[in-house]
Amino acid sequence: MTGAGGAARRGAGGHASPEASDFLSEGWLEALRVSLAAWPDDAARSDPRKAESYWRYVERKRSAFEGAFALGIRGVPGRGDGPVYVALRFSGGTCAAVELVEEERVDDEVTLGLVCDYADWLEIVGGYDVGKAMTYHRLPLAVGTALDLLRIVYFVYELLGVMAGVPADYPSPVAA
Repeated sequence: MTGAGGAARRGAGGHASPEASDFLSEGWLEALRVSLAAWPDDAARSDPRKAESYWRYVERKRSAFEGAFALGIRGVPGRGDGPVYVALRFSGGTCAAVELVEEERVDDEVTLGLVCDYADWLEIVGGYDVGKAMTYHRLPLAVGTALDLLRIVYFVYELLGVMAGVPADYPSPVAA
């Protein structure tokens, strides 16, 4: 399904969604914040591939993480070639804010950050496995250290899954 301007309208798993906001808009950022406040929901917890001990681990990491995790996406149509960073600010075990951070400020404001190309992000939204994307360097580390990432890798994996599941009208990629 396409939206205004030929944008792809996708929700969780890449399925069409009438509730979608423009990707990276204030509406999409707020929908992401609301999704994170309700996460993990019963549907996530009922995933048979993830034991209750896994969710306890994720909850411990979420409670202990103080700072901002960011995903930078390079080449978003209409936003230039550099990455646009979506920062999730955590305090006291909750996501206190979701906002865009300029590339020039990311090193000062973000604790841990990954980056990817827009085409790779669209594949993740469409169902490409986040774990594979992280493993095969489609989401390389941009801010922080490998040790920082390894300490909370499954928490980050889950955050990326929540981000990919928020319905959005994605602008069509620009032909090269």
